[in-house]
Amino acid sequence: MKVKRLVLLLLVFIIYVSLGAVVFNVLEAGAEQERKDELQAFVEQFLDKYPCVNRTDLYKLLKKAVVDSEIVNYVVDNKTHLDRWDFSGAFGFVVSVVTTIGFGNMSPFTLEGKVVCVVYALFGIPLTLLVLGGLGEKMASFISKIRKCKNPMCHHTPR
Repeated sequence: MKVKRLVLLLLVFIIYVSLGAVVFNVLEAGAEQERKDELQAFVEQFLDKYPCVNRTDLYKLLKKAVVDSEIVNYVVDNKTHLDRWDFSGAFGFVVSVVTTIGFGNMSPFTLEGKVVCVVYALFGIPLTLLVLGGLGEKMASFISKIRKCKNPMCHHTPR
């Protein structure tokens, strides 16, 4: 693969992954916020309904139950936000999808996000294979040139 083609392929890959991150950010961030708001509303309703339960004990119970554990921890600890689907989180997600690493710590929550994920992977995985194949070809070519080098410095081993 020629260098120009490889650079163009890398550029297409970076644009594809970045656009994917934007798409998943748009699709999933609202649902994530909705889930956090629902949990906060549940806590407030529960405390209003059962005034004998104090907030600290309820939070301890929720943490132990591991109900939506990551989001519960942020609400309980009164953090301002847990934005897993911001651009950087979505970027990490799409990279794990197209490279088929699939860490499994994030997945789309909305139906739209799930459908887009499948379609995105159908195009992204072959694109990733092309990029990795091109990079592998260039690396193999570079190593081959080093091995064929006639200069004694190429094969010099330190004592």
